[in-house]
Amino acid sequence: MLLRYESTGFFDQTTTAGDTNVCGNQTAVGATDFNITAQKVLKDLQIATPKITGFFAATKTQLGGGAIYAIAQCAETVSESGCLDCLKNGYDNIDICLPNTEGRAIDAGCFMRYSETPFFADNQTVDIIPFLQQGRVRIISLH
Repeated sequence: MLLRYESTGFFDQTTTAGDTNVCGNQTAVGATDFNITAQKVLKDLQIATPKITGFFAATKTQLGGGAIYAIAQCAETVSESGCLDCLKNGYDNIDICLPNTEGRAIDAGCFMRYSETPFFADNQTVDIIPFLQQGRVRIISLH
């Protein structure tokens, strides 16, 4: 949870100069596979989360004998495009943590986290696949 107060309005603000990351200090076993999978999971969250009501998504992705747990969240006061901008910045910050087993990116309007250790209940996961599909063509018959 993030607590913030200022004398000026900030509800629609998504990025600030104080954005940061927090990286774990343990390299993942099978670092190359972990790195590739985590990057894909985080990119998918970056794309899907702004399209989901409430701007929150949590995923669990199997990897060998373990899994990668990841979440992304934006403040509900920002726009969809503001959420996307914030998560793009968050991805750049969290990508630096890979191939460590966990990482976090924190900004004014969003938060991302991944870990090989569970940190949320499995029933909190969101199927983000429908939110990743782009440019679907819909054919309508005019008979």
